[in-house]
Amino acid sequence: MKQYETFKDSGVEWIGEIPEHWKVARLKFNAKVFTGNSLNDSLKEKYRKNNTDCTPYIGSKDLETETNLIDYDNGIRISKEDESNFKLGRNGSAVICIEGGSAGKKIGFLEKDTFFVNKLACLDSGNKFTYYFIQSNFFKNQFNSNLSGLIPGVSVSSLKNLFITSPPLQEQTQIANYLNDKTAQLDTLITKKEQLISLFQEERTAMINQAVTKGLDLNVPMKDSGIEWLGEIPAHWKSSKIGYLSRVIRGASPRPAGDPLLFNGDFMPWITVKEVTNADGKFINSTESFLTELGAKQTRILEPETLILSNSGATLGVPRITLIEGAINDGSVAFLDLQVEREFLYYFFTTHTAIYREEASGYGQPNLNTQIVKSTSIPLPSKEEQTEIISFVEKEIKRYDEIVIKYNQEIELLKEYKTALISEVVTGKVDVREEVLAQ
Repeated sequence: MKQYETFKDSGVEWIGEIPEHWKVARLKFNAKVFTGNSLNDSLKEKYRKNNTDCTPYIGSKDLETETNLIDYDNGIRISKEDESNFKLGRNGSAVICIEGGSAGKKIGFLEKDTFFVNKLACLDSGNKFTYYFIQSNFFKNQFNSNLSGLIPGVSVSSLKNLFITSPPLQEQTQIANYLNDKTAQLDTLITKKEQLISLFQEERTAMINQAVTKGLDLNVPMKDSGIEWLGEIPAHWKSSKIGYLSRVIRGASPRPAGDPLLFNGDFMPWITVKEVTNADGKFINSTESFLTELGAKQTRILEPETLILSNSGATLGVPRITLIEGAINDGSVAFLDLQVEREFLYYFFTTHTAIYREEASGYGQPNLNTQIVKSTSIPLPSKEEQTEIISFVEKEIKRYDEIVIKYNQEIELLKEYKTALISEVVTGKVDVREEVLAQ
């Protein structure tokens, strides 16, 4: 891409030089900037409408951080008779989150007239150039420097005073059209790589499931397991119950919850359901919080290298292996005195998570008690074959993970290039007026 012929100092450190015929102005002179209205839970229920004639209402949760897409189908609609009570963002305006950890990160473009929450600011400029500028590094540098307080956020008055480039209107349209074309191409590439990652993850899960329920020999004679979800298993395998192969114990939570005499200490690592479900990989090797010595006396302490399974909430059925001595709360169960290879049981649970969640669905607070876990059927090869399966699975997982890492790196590079491209174009570092767009 070629450059503009002449430049001048923009007068704004973040932006640097701009084309000679461009201007720089504060956002308030380029767009009407205002926030929306708050809508509490009871009002959300009141305005949940399926009527297509009603106007959609969005919140910050309805903006996708990665794609800038907006979920207009969240079920909340404002009818004609109530529209005067809400702020309307016009079709063609940008919206940006200004409160919380998503401040400045969640950005969207309104493709229809939309009411919106007070945690979002609407930037009504009449064209898409502003939408692209607020995605640039130059805008984000200004925005981030204005974040303040314990809860990240920026005031509307501060937002209005941030600087933005201002090319002639016809050129703004040319720039927006160019970026529409190029970002769509990049987004397509990113989506394809994300789809490939999903396919590899599905193959990975299928590989583990095949190995721990059918074995590694595709030609081995099979028999009916007598278990509906399991189907056939190798003829020389046995079927057993988790309770026959392990002592299953539930964790314990000190009471009262949150008591400073029990929690937020430095004596014993505190392994909560959050620690289990958020752990990276199959091991837990650290915790964010600790119990006091008194709190540790009121819980269940586990030795290192113990297999545990989350048993409550929407994230039940997640297995992990602790590499530290720690205490588990009543949201997890542990498996002691194993009569089966620990990693074999771990990989079995990774394939059984969906089954546990389906069985627990329909309850207000899904949970697995120890009796349900104990009664879980499991196909059981010999110890020697369990070891072979573990070795095979871990070798294959490494191969899959290396592929996924490669694709994730490529996705990050594409995202970085997209941001860099937007930043260069909206600040006039390159001239795209004569670029040929894809048809």
